[in-house]
Amino acid sequence: MKSPPKPEELQTESDVEQKFAWPLLTGLAPNGLGHPEAEIFTKPNIQAFQIGKGSSSKRYYPDYVLTALGLPVALLEAKRPGEDLEEAARECRLYAVELNARFSSGVNPCKYCIVTDGLNTQLRSWDSDTIIALFALADVGPITPSFGDFTRILAVEKLRAHAVQVHALVKPARHFRALNLVGGFTVQSEQIAYNDFGRVLAANFQSIFDPASYEDRLKIVRHAYVGSPRKVRFIGEIDRVIRNSSPTLVSQAALIEDPANPLEIAHRFKNLPSLRNQILLLVGSVGAGKSTFVDYLKERGLPVELKDQTAWLRVDLNSAPISSAEIYAWLRRQLIDGIRTTSPNIDTFALDNLKKLYRQQVREFNEGEGALFPKNSEHYAMRLADLLSRLKQDDALTIQCLEQYLCTGRGRLLIVVLDNCDKRDRDQQLLMFQVAKYIQQQIRCLVILPLRHETFENHRHEPPLDTALNDLVYRIEAPSFHEVLKKRLGLVLSEVKHASPKMLSYHVGGKTIEFPAEKLDRYLHAMMGALFDYKQYGRKIIIGLAGWNIRKAFEIFLEFCRSGFIREEDIFERQVETGQVGGLPHGVIAKVLLRTNRRYYDGDHSFVKNLFQTDPGSPKPCGFLRYWILAWLRTNGGVIGPSGVKGYHRLGDLIRDLLRIGAEPEALRVECRYLAKAGCLLAEHLRSDSIQDADLISLTPCGQVHLELAHRDINYLAACSEDAWVNDSNVAEKVRKRITQQPYWKALSWNNTLLNAADFCNYLKASQDASTQTSPYLPPCPHPTDIVDFQKILDEIGNHRSRTVGMQALPPDINLLHDYPMTEGDQP
Repeated sequence: MKSPPKPEELQTESDVEQKFAWPLLTGLAPNGLGHPEAEIFTKPNIQAFQIGKGSSSKRYYPDYVLTALGLPVALLEAKRPGEDLEEAARECRLYAVELNARFSSGVNPCKYCIVTDGLNTQLRSWDSDTIIALFALADVGPITPSFGDFTRILAVEKLRAHAVQVHALVKPARHFRALNLVGGFTVQSEQIAYNDFGRVLAANFQSIFDPASYEDRLKIVRHAYVGSPRKVRFIGEIDRVIRNSSPTLVSQAALIEDPANPLEIAHRFKNLPSLRNQILLLVGSVGAGKSTFVDYLKERGLPVELKDQTAWLRVDLNSAPISSAEIYAWLRRQLIDGIRTTSPNIDTFALDNLKKLYRQQVREFNEGEGALFPKNSEHYAMRLADLLSRLKQDDALTIQCLEQYLCTGRGRLLIVVLDNCDKRDRDQQLLMFQVAKYIQQQIRCLVILPLRHETFENHRHEPPLDTALNDLVYRIEAPSFHEVLKKRLGLVLSEVKHASPKMLSYHVGGKTIEFPAEKLDRYLHAMMGALFDYKQYGRKIIIGLAGWNIRKAFEIFLEFCRSGFIREEDIFERQVETGQVGGLPHGVIAKVLLRTNRRYYDGDHSFVKNLFQTDPGSPKPCGFLRYWILAWLRTNGGVIGPSGVKGYHRLGDLIRDLLRIGAEPEALRVECRYLAKAGCLLAEHLRSDSIQDADLISLTPCGQVHLELAHRDINYLAACSEDAWVNDSNVAEKVRKRITQQPYWKALSWNNTLLNAADFCNYLKASQDASTQTSPYLPPCPHPTDIVDFQKILDEIGNHRSRTVGMQALPPDINLLHDYPMTEGDQP
């Protein structure tokens, strides 16, 4: 607590609870215990027990229960000043006895009982009436020995150390992981040789799929730009899932209905003078194509007659310093160099042009001290040279003069694009908006600032975004990945057809391998067919993982193409047999998406993460924490959070709810950071390295798809069985035997997939049944999230096993969002 209350402020029990006890428990050391608020339960949320005997028997619960690592470790009972603390201590200890009795014999998590009337505070052990620490209200402070003894005994780290000891009494002795049983790190990380065609595609055409430079983006703008009207962007089930799972939909930004024909913005450019000293915000998700759209707007989106009336300057913020003390000086240098590039045919360093650039200052010099010297004299030249040198060192003045000389003076509007701002976190994006306002105030120009839609929606009513003009805020949505991919692949094939010679090559093992270019054509059509066939299993996974991030989708697609699980026989033999271009077995697609190029699945090295991973080093290992986190966010996705935005909730609220079933808070914090880094959840500040209890988090489309996989996909559950730590050695050993069969395709057969999934589901079902009980110090309540119906999955596995003949399985009809996507495991 910052400072203890005065005695006269404590009149009732409620005063003691709110003004003394709560600040004591949550206040930072050395004036408080520093206990996390999310880990303290108050009387309305505490289970009442019957204490005492005979006529003194009654229902009772304390005012506060302090937890550590999910265990109730201390109780606090508050009384009105002057009440009997001895009787309060007796009742509190009786409650502790009943509470500990809810645990196994010899396991006593509740260690301390605190009683206080505000004026005096006493600390006892749960099983003794001996006072082990006490202090008076006047003693509260870091220099008082009695208060120091109290805070040292109840320090957070001491309570957590006690909780670790309690957990150790019931923690399984060992955990086993099938992947760890196959061999050392080299064996576990074994990779399949890259697919030859994917190798060529990634090596020669990377710039088409991930344009890094302005020149690369310009090629896309001119030959492969996809706008797609809004009505064709969300036509599939996965598209609707992505849209519905995004909690933030910008409501105060005009939507650009068709980026390829941006009428909403183009009409504003008909009156260029009205855009001077304005900021245009382009709001959208990361990877939605905001930078490419700006390129398109410059090259093709505006009327031809406006091109000569605008001068475009891009400032790449990737290398910008994030300190407000440094960024403005950096920005001025970028503007000076950039404005000069808008008129490359004018040498602003030449003397005549320097005089024109600083013509007002030169005129004032000529009319002033310069008039004392003949203009052809040496003294005049020296004074003028000194003046020009000083002027060039004034960056702010030079920027204004350059804009006047090269832009306004030539009838052109300067447009400054602050590029790559959306790749930064929330606070840095808000700083960049302040930078945009600085430019707006200093130079006659239009500033275009791409901004993450989460940042705009969550903070549009707060400084500095509250100054943005609503009629200059536009929202852009990502086009259909299917359409974008077709265009990009078309550009690849166009370049291949126009290249000479008609052979493609790659290098491996010191040799150069060549093959005809038309084979790449057939290969790319096969990849399209694999992802966009009538069931679209691959597309649902890729689009789901990437969300609206087209850049991320291409990253996954390239890894898909390179995977060694896709062999030439899979592609060309099927084309010969069926007469159709494209198509891969669903089993192959699942292997590629889950494993990319690794023989064994490892969630930490896959685009698809393992939601059922256990940390065996945790005081309380639990294989459901990641799943519970995402499921809780989905359950509360339609609920308005503390900021007034649906779907954004405090991490502390999530922890408090999951504490009800005994989840360990610190482990939840660790897993939240892991899931944020994986893109499954999003923190409001857009960082993944540090998420505090007070921070707001939300579910992402990637997290939504992971939940769907956990509920429905046998291939996913079978893969997780290889990677997950389990406390049953038999489960791990059976999985190990199957995945180490030789050759590797036999280990990944559909029959083995079904068996691994069945063993893992049985293990998870038993674990889930044991780990979803309400904590004994809380009233019985519904589970705070949905749970996986493992029995339904097991029944489905049984149905498929009954249809399995040898190593083959009949191709099932799958739908990722409604049915279980059981995929046939045709051996390669």
